Amino acid sequence: MARRKRKLNQQKIKYIQTGIIGVFVVFVGFVLFNGMTKMISRSGFFIIREVEVAPSLAAVSSRHLNRLKGKNIFRVNLNELQKRIQSQYPYIDQLRVLRKFPDKIYVDAIRRDPFARIGIQGQDVLVDEKGIVLSVNPQAPFYREFFAADKVPGIVGIPANGNAVVGKAVLCREAREALRVLKVIKKNEYLRSYKVKSVDVTNLSEMVVHFRNGLKIILDRDKVTQKVKQLGILLSQGKLDLKATGYIDLRFKEPVLGEK
Repeated sequence: MARRKRKLNQQKIKYIQTGIIGVFVVFVGFVLFNGMTKMISRSGFFIIREVEVAPSLAAVSSRHLNRLKGKNIFRVNLNELQKRIQSQYPYIDQLRVLRKFPDKIYVDAIRRDPFARIGIQGQDVLVDEKGIVLSVNPQAPFYREFFAADKVPGIVGIPANGNAVVGKAVLCREAREALRVLKVIKKNEYLRSYKVKSVDVTNLSEMVVHFRNGLKIILDRDKVTQKVKQLGILLSQGKLDLKATGYIDLRFKEPVLGEK
């Protein structure tokens, strides 16, 4: 009995010793970590000397980026910086702000390309293919040329209650359907030489696509990809007299051709 009690006491002593050693190791680790953190934060080796922006974003000159030089690279809150830059430049996507040790911040992103002009409440709004509003100002330096009628397709027939906020998507159903039609047409290999002038989505059961060569296409929301593919094959055969064809109606099992 005494032997067993002595053995239990020895085990308790070992546990206590192990606990004391563990606390000591943690304390020493904390002191060393804290000391290294202070040393790094004060070291000139990690002071930001350069802020590099990807070539595709050469026009980006954010005041938030300009203020980084001279700061310690570890003290930069990357998430907060990304949010501020994104709000200042809504036309960029997939923004990443990275540390490049020891003394550089690198900014990378993809520029949102203008895809269409949407008529909303009496004004032209420039959007990308996701419907993100890039500009509502026809005189904006980068976008001025895209507001011209021949640069990107126009979308008409948006409800009067639609709104446009730079950096946000145009959410109405009509805009989404028009963008879907435009993207399907753009991807079709047989229609690459056919440029869309406008899409009228006043009636989603009778959407009208006007091409720049005068051809008019009528379709609804059902099986858009399949119907555009059918149109591409039809036009690629070269059997249509486009000068005499007023429209092609794709809402039926077989395309219906109408004369001018």
